[in-house]
Amino acid sequence: MKNKILIVEDQEINRMMLSQIISTKYEVVEASNGKEAMEILSQQSSQIALILLDLVMPVMTGYEFLEHMKKNPDYDAIPVIITTNSASSEDELWTLSSGATEFITKPYQPEILLHRIESILKLQEATAMVRLLKNDHLTGLLNRDYFLDCAQKIKDRYPEKRFDLFCSNIEKFRLVNEKYGVEVGDHFLNEVASVIREELEVENLPLARFYADYFIGIIEQKADCTEERFIKLSEKINQCFSIPNISIKWGLVIDDGSHMSIEQMCDNAIAAVHSIKGQYETRVSIYDTELKEKLLQEQEIIDELDEALDKHYYEVYLQPKVKNGVLNWTDAEALVRCNHPKRGLIMPNEFIPVLEKTRLITKLDWYVWEETCKILRQFEDNGYGKLSISINVSRVDLYEENFVNKMSELVQKYHIHPSQLHLEITESAVVENLEWVCVIGKSLREKGFQLEVDDFGSGYSSLKMITQLAVDVLKLDRMLIENESKKPGSLQFIIGLAHWLDMKVVAEGVETKEQYEHMFAIGCDYVQGYYAAKPMHWKDFEKNLQKQKSL
Repeated sequence: MKNKILIVEDQEINRMMLSQIISTKYEVVEASNGKEAMEILSQQSSQIALILLDLVMPVMTGYEFLEHMKKNPDYDAIPVIITTNSASSEDELWTLSSGATEFITKPYQPEILLHRIESILKLQEATAMVRLLKNDHLTGLLNRDYFLDCAQKIKDRYPEKRFDLFCSNIEKFRLVNEKYGVEVGDHFLNEVASVIREELEVENLPLARFYADYFIGIIEQKADCTEERFIKLSEKINQCFSIPNISIKWGLVIDDGSHMSIEQMCDNAIAAVHSIKGQYETRVSIYDTELKEKLLQEQEIIDELDEALDKHYYEVYLQPKVKNGVLNWTDAEALVRCNHPKRGLIMPNEFIPVLEKTRLITKLDWYVWEETCKILRQFEDNGYGKLSISINVSRVDLYEENFVNKMSELVQKYHIHPSQLHLEITESAVVENLEWVCVIGKSLREKGFQLEVDDFGSGYSSLKMITQLAVDVLKLDRMLIENESKKPGSLQFIIGLAHWLDMKVVAEGVETKEQYEHMFAIGCDYVQGYYAAKPMHWKDFEKNLQKQKSL
């Protein structure tokens, strides 16, 4: 609460006089000169409700004192009453234009001064109530709207200076609330805010809890806004808290003198943060021309999705699986490519992450699944028999309402037996919510679908997972296969365990003859990879079916 009145070098106003005319809720603080007053102000600005300032003082004049106050936005809201012997209109005009609230010449009547002080203090109390609405209730930092206003005013006030902007985000903070409770989550946010305030609140520049677990602030460019600085800050935050697997991501926007608005800088900083979500090793992203171009391309993918699906820019490719050492074209995995009319062939690593981040991946998934069912129907109608094709299921799909029933309706629509579709769920999606995946998996298998765990061994595997989750196929991650040459024997144990649990095993990403032969030698049921066959357009796949049929 602001409960102090600062008197700076006014011999006619003394503590006794003020105690008679001012409410007891205000404490009087005196300074003999401007320099001493500035020290008091720097230490107690949050408590100063009003300043009574003489213009003529030793060490630092009242004019100089006002100039110093003007440079610090934290002092903007503190009213200043000038008390002086000068009746000069020039002095009055200058001080009022420099931020003073009132200009009173000596001698003055105590009653008049009292009324003026009371009026200003009442206005300050009302302003304080408004300011409460401008601060985040949890951390005490500025809220979004007030930060934008305050930061923009600073940027406009000092056009000769450059201010960089940073944004931090706690990746997967939602899981902290779910696992430890909202109270622990709030405490964690408060502590993160404290660390950021301590390390980055330079020269009283504004800092905000922008929303949720996003913090944003500005730093004068000379203050060393570097990637290394924010990496060290991430490490400090991680050391302070016992919550495991917390990752702080940073987005930086460097002021290049282009007069970008603070709001646009915030948008760009948040975009920079989002660009590295899910990248465990990357903590800092700087918004630059390259990232801007990448984000524009990503937005183009999002904006064009409906048109691309309607016009079939997205096409199904099939990669065959080798069974028992024989490439027999009866088992394959459905992959997707985008054949863009302007950009040419776009690979999945360009559009899949974009659609996953925006949860639009479900649109693409349902499109691919339906196209795959059409292909299976056509293959069977053309006399190639009942093929089995694996399709990828995103973690977002698993939480879709009536997912199991909708999958059943899809295969019924094309008269496809559910066992012809092998639903691939990534190992990371399984680990994220094993209980739910077990429930969904059980329902899917009861409907006749085959269930596969993709990327098995990519870092989350456990005996609990493969024993609790009833699946038909394990797909070994390519890293397991690459590491097998360094430490032979581990894969054979996994394959043996899978067979004991009545599961088939697929080795994917097999790219050499040695890997190919070794995988079959240790008991793999299927091998998939560039060594056997690359992914091909489904029409080219059908040509190979024709060749096989004619043999």
